[in-house]
Amino acid sequence: DSLRTWDGSAFQNVGGSGGEKDFVATGAIGAGAVVGLKADGTVEVIANTTGSDTLGTSQVFDSVSSSEISATYDSADKKVIICYREGALTGAGTVVVGTVAGTVITFGASQIFAPNSTLQIKAVYDSTDKKIIISHMDFSDNFYGKVIVGTLSGTVFTFGTVQTFASANTNDISAVYDQTDKKVIISYRDGGNTNYGTYIVGAVSGTVITFGTEAVFNSGTTTYTSAVYDQTDKKLIVSYKNGGNNNY
Repeated sequence: DSLRTWDGSAFQNVGGSGGEKDFVATGAIGAGAVVGLKADGTVEVIANTTGSDTLGTSQVFDSVSSSEISATYDSADKKVIICYREGALTGAGTVVVGTVAGTVITFGASQIFAPNSTLQIKAVYDSTDKKIIISHMDFSDNFYGKVIVGTLSGTVFTFGTVQTFASANTNDISAVYDQTDKKVIISYRDGGNTNYGTYIVGAVSGTVITFGTEAVFNSGTTTYTSAVYDQTDKKLIVSYKNGGNNNY
């Protein structure tokens, strides 16, 4: 067999069809050791390496009962943005921004984005325009599907007006954002249409969203939706439980 070396991803032929080839070693090489060829022409033992996670200390982002939590990340500014239902009684939709440094997060003051009882919160972030798009169900307004856009400055959001994207009982909400075309895509269970799996696309401009017509992606009771967006091929992928087909 020819002599081969490992380049980090595959074995490469050194040359020849057998026999021996001499190399200068870097460090001691024991019998049977696996070696690799370095850029300077010498060889050294390839050692196994193991990594470990460094965990910081858990931190409190709000000292009240919190639920319906949805978090997103601003990679440009190294900020984590947490949206949630604050308190068991009022249930106001709330957001807080944290600045990440190492394993420590410093949080700004919490803000209310929806004063009514808020459920099914899903947040997505536009890092280009520093905007958050928060989809949710308004428990205090016939369970309608609502959405609001906020613009981030430091750790403070300036919010636009709450808009309705579905005038019916809206549940199992999942939202994604198309960074290129500035569109939010919301998938949900439409209680106004036999609980069918439904989606709607909204074009974001400033803090206003212009929605197209909702469309059905599954003609059966649809729960536990979870959507992701393929930015390269511009495709939406939705996973869900299909009550119309044996809960598959």
